[in-house]
Amino acid sequence: MKKTFYSFAVVLAIVLQSFMGYGQEWDEDWESGMGDWWVTNGTWEVGIPTSGPNSPHGGSNCAATVLDGNYSDYADDSHLATNWFTIPSAPENPRLRFWHWYSFHSINNDYGKVQIRTQSNLTWVSISNTFREGSSSIWANSLIDLMSYADSTVQIGFFFHSEIYGAAVDEGPGWYIDDIELRTGPVIFNNPEDWEYGINDWWVSDGTWEVGTPTSGPGSAHGGSNCAATVMDGNYSDYADNSRLTSPWFTVPSASENPRLRFWHWYSFHSINNDYGKVQIRTQGNSWVDISNEFRGNSSGIWANSLIDLMSYAETTVQIAFWFHSEIYGEAVDEGPGWYIDDIELRTGPVIFNNPEDWENGINDWWVSDGTWEVGAPASGPGSAHGGSNCAATVLDGNYSDYADNSRLTSSWFTVPSASENPRLRFWHWYSFHSINNDYGKVQIRTQGNSWVNFSSNYTGNSSGEWLAPEFSLISYVNTTVQIGFYFHSEIYGTAVDEGLGWYIDDIEIVDNSNLMVDAGPDTTINYGTSATLNATVNGGTPPYVFEWTPIEGLNDPFVLNPVASPSDTTLYTLTVIDDHGCFRTDYVTVNVVDGTGINDINVDNICIYPNPVKNDLFLSAVNGVIINEINIYNQIGQKVLNIKKITNTINVSMLKQGIYFIELVTNDSKITEKFIIR
Repeated sequence: MKKTFYSFAVVLAIVLQSFMGYGQEWDEDWESGMGDWWVTNGTWEVGIPTSGPNSPHGGSNCAATVLDGNYSDYADDSHLATNWFTIPSAPENPRLRFWHWYSFHSINNDYGKVQIRTQSNLTWVSISNTFREGSSSIWANSLIDLMSYADSTVQIGFFFHSEIYGAAVDEGPGWYIDDIELRTGPVIFNNPEDWEYGINDWWVSDGTWEVGTPTSGPGSAHGGSNCAATVMDGNYSDYADNSRLTSPWFTVPSASENPRLRFWHWYSFHSINNDYGKVQIRTQGNSWVDISNEFRGNSSGIWANSLIDLMSYAETTVQIAFWFHSEIYGEAVDEGPGWYIDDIELRTGPVIFNNPEDWENGINDWWVSDGTWEVGAPASGPGSAHGGSNCAATVLDGNYSDYADNSRLTSSWFTVPSASENPRLRFWHWYSFHSINNDYGKVQIRTQGNSWVNFSSNYTGNSSGEWLAPEFSLISYVNTTVQIGFYFHSEIYGTAVDEGLGWYIDDIEIVDNSNLMVDAGPDTTINYGTSATLNATVNGGTPPYVFEWTPIEGLNDPFVLNPVASPSDTTLYTLTVIDDHGCFRTDYVTVNVVDGTGINDINVDNICIYPNPVKNDLFLSAVNGVIINEINIYNQIGQKVLNIKKITNTINVSMLKQGIYFIELVTNDSKITEKFIIR
């Protein structure tokens, strides 16, 4: 077991850890051999792997049951164990993180697990799941909470067991361990989580999840470069059962903030067997609970958006997890590309039902169950939206896939206007479903606490190449809070090619007899740090009115007609007005924010730093042989708030508060100090 200050490389790693918000008490990467670790009952060694993964997670070396070949039967009670060490105190959030690759024979009872023992109790205690089968041929990350052993002197052991099964050949490549660390410091739930800085404080149980740049499946992340996936480069394996990508603990905001979980996912599970994914949640001390549908089949080759209401967990400390299951089906090849997750967000604030909904600002507070719906500019089907640039579609650029069953594009909750307004649902749609099988779409509605009810007949065949506008009376739902859903179903028909262009939806509107008219006012431009009054007007309808502006950031009062706006960035504000009969209208206004500070991008001594002002990332560019060795950032009172010695062309400053800062660049021949602003 290596202590912290072993080499210059380790010192640099510690600087980066400080930047990321955590620290290491010790780490082990096996580059210096076995060190103070020891083995009971044989089968562990340290070195360069030439079987199994064929390379370590990092560096040249790792630990393995066998580095060059399969383990043997009856390797029972074999521990790879640390020397004694003391776990830090509870306020430091001690946790054990490691990377592992494993492949145990599936026919018998071979497995691995992590154990711990204390000096006061020398009996080994399991602190991990039991790792069985395989990790889908990837190095998976695992994290174990050590809070219950804080201030105790302990040993950690990686326990391996194998046994013989009749006369069958039942050995396997085994278990490979690398990059073990005892981590301390804050446990951070990034909101949003876009994976651009790796797995962070998320962790994996039972293998098959990794974070990085995908080269299979969707071929790219939803946003940025990285995402999480069951496997980044290839298919998942059979028997990847109970594999869970788990968040750090976090507290769900209060019910008044309408907390909800939003994420984007791409998935393709083999249809012949029982492979699927689902989202789960657990509270402290309790078991995992399902909070989503089971995602099966595929998402028609698109990144789909999903949203889960967390109101019932308001003000509770929870973890969320993406749970994946696969199993073997006879002798058939039944693996698939798997499940890809990106841009996870814990969203708060008002839940808005735009009336009308023209999709020009994206999916908004609508969401998708079981895949195949997306919002954007169509490149197939009708070739263009009914109005504007965007519409919703099963697939915007190509055909839907088979087995896109129970796929529903679902609205946010809204209240239907009163009977005196004669409320109706109107929308425009274009559709083309394959005629040989049972593919169709239909409109549904549900009230709070009740199941979906069909609101239309099934749309089959096609709309003759035209955008059509059906209209449905909502008189049975007046003064009731409801959701509407556009439900799509497809299935396979023998071996025939039976996919089609699908269903396109645009310009959804709750039509009523109200003459309510809302104007959010003209767009306006302000200098950074200044404000402007929004000049909205309302006419018609039945007063009194209820006003609601979103987002609320930058507004002195989001519930008045004419608030004062002082956003730090250019912001599109939405005004929703509801009259006394429940009729509502929305309109939009943009407040453009320009730099009136006199501070510009920094260009000095062959170094360029931009943008200035900045919100998240500063970018560096050095030319003519200038080398930046160190970067320090100070606040207005001269306190050093950031030190970076591992220099890249990007500095993330999103963790710093808004305000004026000074950046000091230590180069190979000088020091340069310049002022910049974080918005």
